[in-house]
Amino acid sequence: MEEIISPRFGIPNGLFSIPIHPDVEIPLIAVEDIGVFVHLAFEHPEFLGKTVEIAGDSLSPSAIAGILSVSIGRPITYEQIPIDKVRQHNEIVARVYDFYNEAGYKVDIPALRQIHPHLLSLEAWLKKAGTAKISQLSN
Repeated sequence: MEEIISPRFGIPNGLFSIPIHPDVEIPLIAVEDIGVFVHLAFEHPEFLGKTVEIAGDSLSPSAIAGILSVSIGRPITYEQIPIDKVRQHNEIVARVYDFYNEAGYKVDIPALRQIHPHLLSLEAWLKKAGTAKISQLSN
């Protein structure tokens, strides 16, 4: 979640610019929750050798822009960056976005909430810390 508010996605300028199609959901996780899952992995040996996909929320770019708008009290507009523009700068990054747009990235958030009941949604993260972080970036 901390990543999407970085200036490179345009939030301080009123945009959420990303090369993700409008109907594709983006899995999001707060750094705080990553720490919780790391702690759980060390505490529970049954996680050894397993890959667990983690996210606290999964939202379309438009939904993210809408939630950000409400949270910070000013409009944030979703703008899809053409993948060819990304490809001109970095082919590897373009392939990552191609994967998101074509295959998608699915995470079983309800199952994760059974393991970590206080897993943060984007809205909860914004209330807890994100809105203040965005405000710092805008100053």
